[in-house]
Amino acid sequence: MSREERRLTNSKQDVIPEINFYPSSKSISEGETVVAHPKGKPVRLYKKLKGMLWWSNFTRDGNQYVDKDLKVNGDIKCGGTFKSSDNTEGLTDTIAFNDEDGDTHGVTIKDGLITSWNIS
Repeated sequence: MSREERRLTNSKQDVIPEINFYPSSKSISEGETVVAHPKGKPVRLYKKLKGMLWWSNFTRDGNQYVDKDLKVNGDIKCGGTFKSSDNTEGLTDTIAFNDEDGDTHGVTIKDGLITSWNIS
């Protein structure tokens, strides 16, 4: 076993400091890792790399909260129902109507999302 392998095998993880505020990139050092838990806010793990501050929220109940835009490159599959910001469920219904050209539209809505729209 090499000296480097022995060092890695026998090394302990340093204690990660806990702070009670969300840090800025200027308030922590390059390479530093901290756990932040401001009162009434989610716990976050912060790491400063190459001058940029990276973080990830922790969860105790499995819910994930997104502060800004959510970008998805694949499919989104919902196992529950979609709810609005006031926690109400969306409409589930099938609606049919005729447009000015006489075409009949059939619209299927599930939990507030249009799942199909047929024109005949």
